[in-house]
Amino acid sequence: MIYIYENGNTITYTRNKPQNTEKYIVLKRMLPIPQKNGYKAKLKANFETQKCWFEFEKVPPTPIEKRETEIQELKSKLQNSFDLLIRFLEGDLDIAEYAETKKERQQIRAKIKELEAELIALKGENDG
Repeated sequence: MIYIYENGNTITYTRNKPQNTEKYIVLKRMLPIPQKNGYKAKLKANFETQKCWFEFEKVPPTPIEKRETEIQELKSKLQNSFDLLIRFLEGDLDIAEYAETKKERQQIRAKIKELEAELIALKGENDG
């Protein structure tokens, strides 16, 4: 048997009958815990209706995940401006038309290098 009960502000479960609680739900077996990337499943219960379920809560990204996501977004921006670079190199755009894109691409590459350095530092902290 599984006993579902409220422990402070959290719904929890145990195989032993909970002590010091009047409200609990008895199940023959535990509900399967659902999985979803970037989320954690939180057990919920309604003791009046004797129903249990799981709800997903978004897990905030780690500093490493945040940097990796930002790097990927910046690389995507570089890729999106690649066609203008090709047009410039092939002579379809003159330097004046390409100047703003060139400046943006340089800023993006500088930001990527900065984030990659931060990422290396963060990963180094996590190793030790």
